Amino acid sequence: TVDRFRLEYGGTDEAPVQLQSQPSSSDLGDNPYKAGITRAFQVRNGNQTSVGAADYLVVLYRIEAADLRNSGWDYTNPNSFVTLSYYMKVNTSQNFYVTLKTADGTPQKYAMETGTLSVQTWKRVTHTIPGNSNLQFDENTDEGLEIEWSLFRGTDQTGSMSLNAWAANNNSVRTPDQTNTWYDTNNSNFEVTGVQLELGPVATPFEIKTFADELRRCQRYCFRLGGGGSNTESGTTLAMGVQSHSTTCKSHIQHPVSMRSKDITFTVDSLSLDDDVAGYSGGRVNSVSSVSSSKSDSTVIFDTATMGTVNVTRVVSDGTGGYIQGDAEL
Repeated sequence: TVDRFRLEYGGTDEAPVQLQSQPSSSDLGDNPYKAGITRAFQVRNGNQTSVGAADYLVVLYRIEAADLRNSGWDYTNPNSFVTLSYYMKVNTSQNFYVTLKTADGTPQKYAMETGTLSVQTWKRVTHTIPGNSNLQFDENTDEGLEIEWSLFRGTDQTGSMSLNAWAANNNSVRTPDQTNTWYDTNNSNFEVTGVQLELGPVATPFEIKTFADELRRCQRYCFRLGGGGSNTESGTTLAMGVQSHSTTCKSHIQHPVSMRSKDITFTVDSLSLDDDVAGYSGGRVNSVSSVSSSKSDSTVIFDTATMGTVNVTRVVSDGTGGYIQGDAEL
C-alpha cells in the first residue's frame, strides 16, 4: 500500500485493511496537506467482537543498521539526539504508544506516547531520543532499528515500564498497558504520514523528494517489472530468456538499482512466453523454479509448459497487469 511500511496483526476477529488515503485542504489540526504532503498510510480496523490478551495490531518501519551507524548520530552518547516526527490522525480520542527497538548487540527498547489525539484531527507528533551506551548498530544492511506504531497490544505483551528511557527489550512488556478504545471500535481508522527520523534535537519541516528519487530508493528493497494494472498491456515484454529444457526457461533479470541484499524472493503473475517459433500461447509460465542472484541482477528459472528447447524467448505479460517482482525487504 505504501512502500516499506508494514502492517502486522494477530488474534483479530476480522482482519484490518490497509489503504492509501489523501489528506485534503479542509482537514483539521496540523494538516499535512498544508506542508505539501498529499498521501498517507491508512489502516481501517475490522470488527473486533472480543479483545484478547494476545491480540495485537501494529504498523512497522525498519531501518538498516549501517544507515544508523553512519547517520552522524553519536548513538552511545546520551547528549546526542535524533528526532522522530510524523503526522497522525484517528477517529477515536485516545493516547497511543510508539516504540523504537534495536536489533544488534543486546536489543534495546524505547517507548513513547503520542499524547491524546482529538477525533479526526491531524497532530504532528515529535519525539527527541537520546543516545545510550547500550546501543549498537553494526556495519551491515541487516535490520538496525524498528519503529512501531502500536494501535493495540493485549496484556500478554504489555505491563509496567518506563517511558522515554532506553532499556533491554522485553517482548512480554512492549509498552505500558493500552486502552482498547480504537481497537474495539468497528471500522476505526488510523492514518500516518510525513514520517521523518533526523539528526539533532529539533524536528524540521518534512523533506519532500521527487517521485523518481523516492522510487529508486524503494527499489533497493522491492521492484516490479510490469504490473501497475492497465499500465502493462497483454504481450508486453518484461525480460528475455532461453528455453533451456522443454519445461524450463532461464531468464536474466537486470535490477533497476542495486538491491539491499542478494537474497531476493521472486514472485510473478500472469506471465507467458513467446519464442516466435511455436507461436504465442497464453499461460506458458507456471511458477518460479529457482533463483540465483547478485545485488545487481538475477537468473530466474521458470517452470513452463512443454515447448521446444534452445529457443530464445520473450517473457511477456499474459494479461493486463502481469509482472515479475523481486523482494529483498528487511
